[in-house]
Amino acid sequence: MEEYHAGNQAINYNLQVLNPIRRAQQNLATIAQHPTLRQIAAPNGQGQRSAHKVAEEVARCASELLVLAQLREKSKARAGALEDLEFNAEFDKLNRNVDELDWMLIVGLTDMRQRSLQSLYGFYAFAAILLTALAFVIGRNRDLVHAHTEELEWAVEHRTGQLRALTDQLRGVSDSVADAIITSDLDGKIIGLNKAAVRIFGYEPAAIMGQPVHLLVPDRMQEAHRAGMARARNQEASQSTVMRTNLPGKRADGSEFPAEISLSSWFAPTERGFTAVVRDMTDAQAAAAKLKSKQEEIYQLLQSLQTANEQLREAARHKDAFLAAMSHELRTPLAVILSYAQLLIEGTHGDITERQRRSLETITQSGQNLLALIGDILDLAKIEAGKLRLELDTVRITIVGRACLEMLQPLARAKQIRLAGDLAPGLPTLRCDPQRLNQILYNLLGNAIKFTPAGGTVTLTADSTPDFLSVRFTIADTGIGIAPENISRLFQPFVQVDSKLARAYSGTGLGLAMVAKLAALHGGTTSVESELGVGSKFHVTLPFNGPPGPAEESHPGTV
Repeated sequence: MEEYHAGNQAINYNLQVLNPIRRAQQNLATIAQHPTLRQIAAPNGQGQRSAHKVAEEVARCASELLVLAQLREKSKARAGALEDLEFNAEFDKLNRNVDELDWMLIVGLTDMRQRSLQSLYGFYAFAAILLTALAFVIGRNRDLVHAHTEELEWAVEHRTGQLRALTDQLRGVSDSVADAIITSDLDGKIIGLNKAAVRIFGYEPAAIMGQPVHLLVPDRMQEAHRAGMARARNQEASQSTVMRTNLPGKRADGSEFPAEISLSSWFAPTERGFTAVVRDMTDAQAAAAKLKSKQEEIYQLLQSLQTANEQLREAARHKDAFLAAMSHELRTPLAVILSYAQLLIEGTHGDITERQRRSLETITQSGQNLLALIGDILDLAKIEAGKLRLELDTVRITIVGRACLEMLQPLARAKQIRLAGDLAPGLPTLRCDPQRLNQILYNLLGNAIKFTPAGGTVTLTADSTPDFLSVRFTIADTGIGIAPENISRLFQPFVQVDSKLARAYSGTGLGLAMVAKLAALHGGTTSVESELGVGSKFHVTLPFNGPPGPAEESHPGTV
């Protein structure tokens, strides 16, 4: 446009004026097609056209002006420089129209510039508001991010502390065990070991960290070790490998030792490896060899003891057989002596003096005691030899109990002891050997009287057990009692629990042993309750229907 004005001001009737007009026309045509002019429209209602339309109009007028100027120059050439007033008037009119369009274009461009500035200012204002809001959001988010960051930092620090404490705890546990613990990566390089590993293998941690684990294996075993590691390495990542084997270990000085190895695999998000627990079996194998030697010695001793026991059992069988066979031979002479003593006391062979009578009574009393002792020894021998047979019969419990009480009443009165019976009425009959039952009760009542001081009480009771299958005899006394540590020895033959008692109270210690064995022959049991200085209770339980096994029976009937 500026070139157009310059050409318009310097217009002459020379053809050179066409060049600036031509350039102006080309520039206006280019401006008219610019996208910016197409997007900006003039306000409605003021009779103005948009800058785009004005530019197009100016470009058209400039084009027509160019055509007219060319025609005018050609006409002047033909007319010989004569002026064409009508053409000049038309040209001037067109030129003024171009000036008016030029002014309108300037106004349109100015309005477009103002609109652009307003749009730019609006954009700047919107951008400022947007930046302010963005700054507020960024500031608020920065505070939130800062608070969240502090919370995350505290959580990370707390979790790190927990992991550190757990790591220290695990390290303490690892270092406290006696077995070596060695950790390696997937390639078999050592990445961790405990104190026991340092002690057992003799390597310093700095010297062995990062070294291959087969360094701890003897050379001749390395191929087998590599093969085992390869098998463990080829396992799928989801599988946990645990292998146990016995493999020699090699120390730093080259010495070997027997080892028991437990190899397990472990998995982490970014790595995988193995942990081996190695136990030095040197002491264990030495202890096992020593134990084996001791076991062999014990086995030899057991063999010797077994042989000796067989010999003892054989001797005991011979002894029991001999005593059982000698039962008649031992009893018969003593019975004859007692019979003749009784005849002398009765005066069958003539009168005797009082002194002789007392002597004969002493002989008779001692002979009866000896006969009872021989009977107990022979009965015990028969029981041990399995040759004692029960003479089973059906008896009334109350009759047997009262008979024993009446038999021992003189002895009780002599010691000023109250002997009483509490036999439950209506008890069923008992299937047993009457003589052996009498022997059981007599021995227990006699012991109770013997170990009860003057003024005491001895009581015999009998009642059914809760299941009504057995009868329970109880002999209770208010005697000296038995210490707890001596109760287990009561029913052993030839045993008295206290040597002082053996001197104070006569006896052989066979009575309670005979009671236990005779009760067992009847399918029953014996037990005792006692308190030292208070008294004792001896219990004998016998089944109503007799012993469970077959037994020799004679003289059936009811007593």
